[in-house]
Amino acid sequence: MAVAALAAAETFLATAAESPAFCRSPTLAFANLATVPNFAAVSFFAVAAPTPGNDVMPEPLAFPAMVSPNLPWNGPILNLPARIDGAEMRFLHQCLACPQVNVGSAVDEVVNATHSVLMAQVRHADASHKIDTAHQLLRGKHYSGPSRVVYLGDVAKAILAQLAHPDTPVFTQAPGYNEQRWTLVTNSGDLRVEIQSLPYWGWGLVTSGYLNVIRLGGPLAERARLVLDTCSALGQSPWEMAHQRGAERWAGRHLKVNLKENERHWRALFESGKNGLNEFIESMRTRAMEAWSETIDEADEWRAIIDDDLHMARQALAEDNAPGVERAIARLEATLIQMAANPDADYVPAPSTRFSDGGDIMSKNDERAGEMLEMKASLFAEEEVPFVDLTNDAPVDEEE
Repeated sequence: MAVAALAAAETFLATAAESPAFCRSPTLAFANLATVPNFAAVSFFAVAAPTPGNDVMPEPLAFPAMVSPNLPWNGPILNLPARIDGAEMRFLHQCLACPQVNVGSAVDEVVNATHSVLMAQVRHADASHKIDTAHQLLRGKHYSGPSRVVYLGDVAKAILAQLAHPDTPVFTQAPGYNEQRWTLVTNSGDLRVEIQSLPYWGWGLVTSGYLNVIRLGGPLAERARLVLDTCSALGQSPWEMAHQRGAERWAGRHLKVNLKENERHWRALFESGKNGLNEFIESMRTRAMEAWSETIDEADEWRAIIDDDLHMARQALAEDNAPGVERAIARLEATLIQMAANPDADYVPAPSTRFSDGGDIMSKNDERAGEMLEMKASLFAEEEVPFVDLTNDAPVDEEE
């Protein structure tokens, strides 16, 4: 170990002495360090290498230090810039540590367990809805009662369209002269959604100067699924603002957040929704593998159908298409039901006589005809009214 460390130091110092600002070929030094894992874990080059001049402009090209393959190592990463101004390679005097990041823990830190506050850019808005002025309810544009026009916007319409069982949205702040400034609230099961439309740029004279503040309350799974469906329906990133500086100032003044934090909140809920669907697919795959076996009839055909349904579900998930995932999983469930069905369970034997001479049909017709005649006779008997002639004179004996 000592010999390898000494050889590495001599090689590097000899190269650095020839050209202090950069080293021509540090490959040999790296190769020697490959046998010394503990030595590579120390920022040796940050101390031994001369500090580059101010003209060194490193590029973010990550180059991990070589270590022994037998020992795991999570040390710093050496950033080696590419060729600049004719130089072969410039060497950073600073070694950057790269901490291990757990995606699940990062999502948990960003996403709140009970509520979320998001900010979205409005790109399109039209007079497709009305507000019922008597009850402050959201109505369609063909509503004939007392109402006023309201401009919802693409984000609000996408959110309301993705709710499973929404109540009629209620305006807590009705639009006035500005038909695109409002606040509505609705509930869908355990999920509560509040959408607020506000101008943030250009005094609200154009549609791109409006944003939606979305406040979600309820279970994390439902909030994440709503965000995933909304982003898929919009076809664009709702956190990308049309006017960055104006949105940054407005968010810092009113929501005490910046655009980067807002983007992290959107992405965290989005990834949480995708992770939930991925777990759903894996659970269905486990269930399918438990139900399938090589001993069942047409095992290869059933396995091909199962694999095809799982492939379609994963492909829909890769395209952020949650309804497509549900359709593929529904087909897989139907396949499992058909595969587990026993064809002999509801077997009904065929009759011994396959052909009829018509006698059974004639006898049934005769029975029905007799029943009809009896019914008619009974009806006629009930309808008979006794006739009494009151036109003749009374008998003589009765007069006496």
